[in-house]
Amino acid sequence: MRKIRITLSVLAFMSLIGCGTVSEVKPDAAEMETNADKNMPQDTTQDADKTDTDAKKDTAEHTENTEAVSADVSKKAVVVYYSRADDNYSVGTLTVGNTAKVAAEIVRQTGADSFEITPVKPYPKEYTPCTELAKQELADRARPQIATTLENFDQYDTVYLGYPIWWGDMPMIVYTFIENYNFDQKTVITFNTHEGSGNSGTTEKIRKALPKANVRQGLVMTGGKAQNDADEVTKQVKAMLNVE
Repeated sequence: MRKIRITLSVLAFMSLIGCGTVSEVKPDAAEMETNADKNMPQDTTQDADKTDTDAKKDTAEHTENTEAVSADVSKKAVVVYYSRADDNYSVGTLTVGNTAKVAAEIVRQTGADSFEITPVKPYPKEYTPCTELAKQELADRARPQIATTLENFDQYDTVYLGYPIWWGDMPMIVYTFIENYNFDQKTVITFNTHEGSGNSGTTEKIRKALPKANVRQGLVMTGGKAQNDADEVTKQVKAMLNVE
């Protein structure tokens, strides 16, 4: 996998976007994803009454809606993702976020470059403060600044775009990313983790934001499954890529 390393210089608490790194997936950030019934962030606030059977049913239904994406090795691809670890409702305190685990497997199977969306100001490590900040950002339609830059974005034909579901939407920092790069004529394949809310219509939101891109829904997986079942992650990524 191609690696591009660029010096990062970020002054604490200042709105400064520095240089970024295209490298191996090195996530250190907990998915906080939206509960459709309680309207609370998930991977942090899954409905306590949701049974294991229900969760498996949700996963199966979302998998059925996933579009197979044929990998074309002649095209240059990058896996772009936002993921958060730390204090997490459904899977505990994490060192590697749920979405990051899926991103790493896509990189492994495709050989694509990777780029982690990193905020200038990190989200709180504690669960409740993080959910409150995420809710406020959604209400404000905020665009948190990104600490790193993906250089030479024009070279990529395919972008695998990954994120958790927060309060029924993508984290606002993902909007920051897609609004700051030219996606015209690129193929964008979404993948996301959740704890009951599925894709939450985010692929369609990306289509509207990127009208000149070919946007397709890829993998949709519960955060708990992504975090704890590596074999299932491998299987679902393979199915998404339509690799024999």
